[in-house]
Amino acid sequence: MTRLALLAAGTLLAVSAAPAHSGPLEDRNIQLIKDYYAAYATGNPEAVRPFLAPDIVWRIPGHHPLAGDKRGPDEVVAFFRGLADGKFKAEPIFFQAQGDLVVDVHRGWNVGEVPRSTSSTR
Repeated sequence: MTRLALLAAGTLLAVSAAPAHSGPLEDRNIQLIKDYYAAYATGNPEAVRPFLAPDIVWRIPGHHPLAGDKRGPDEVVAFFRGLADGKFKAEPIFFQAQGDLVVDVHRGWNVGEVPRSTSSTR
C-alpha cells in the first residue's frame, strides 16, 4: 500500500496556480484518502495506522485543546483514539487531487452528547 503523509485532513487548503488534473495518479491518491476515511469510520484508531508515513506530522492549527503537532504514527493514532473515545465522526464531502496532493473537505461532529435543546427532562 502506498503511504501518504496526511496533514490535518480537511484543515489544509492548498492553492496553486497550476491547473488541477485528473488522471491515474490523482485517481489513485483520491482513492487512498477515501480508503483512509473508511478505516477511520470503523471507530478503531489502529485501522488508520497503515495510512501513516513513519515521519508523519499531523498539524491542527488554532488555539484550542486539539491544536498542535502530533509527530509519528504513535502520536497520531493516540490522537485518533481520543477522537474515537469522544465519539467524533467525520464525513468526507469533496476531494480534489493534483499530482501527489489531495485536498479534502469534510464535516466533523461529536455524537457523544445530546444537545441541550433536544434533550428531554422528566
